[in-house]
Amino acid sequence: MIAIKRIYTRTRHTMNFVPFIDVVFMLLIYFFVAAEIRPTEADFTTNLPGYGRGVNPPKPEDLKEVYHVYLRVVDPADGRVEVSINNTVLGEGPEAFRTLEARLESIPDKAHMAIEINGDSNVTVQSIANTLDAAMGAEVPSVRFARHGLGS
Repeated sequence: MIAIKRIYTRTRHTMNFVPFIDVVFMLLIYFFVAAEIRPTEADFTTNLPGYGRGVNPPKPEDLKEVYHVYLRVVDPADGRVEVSINNTVLGEGPEAFRTLEARLESIPDKAHMAIEINGDSNVTVQSIANTLDAAMGAEVPSVRFARHGLGS
């Protein structure tokens, strides 16, 4: 018998990445072209209740008087809030928000008025919501929040 000697040669297999990179770039271009361009999410307009049905809210230059509503936490333990409008204290607790609504309803020229809500740093979101409910119940056309931290 004849002995046959086998010769094994090792071949190195390498992967060609050029087609892979081409496919990745083609997918990238596809998704850039197919992507929907959205407007800035922070750029939105809001309409208060009573507006948006063909009636526009007053412009800032048309406002004759701005009423300043201030919310102050009297007792942080139970979250009791004192409500005042134009430096006149209306009371504390839930009754103060009803008084606020009655005071806002008694204003004769509501078409050209606004309220500005300001408060302590400890005021809860519920107190702000109660103030907004009072403004909505009195059909106040313009509500804004005081800006803090400007110039300090």
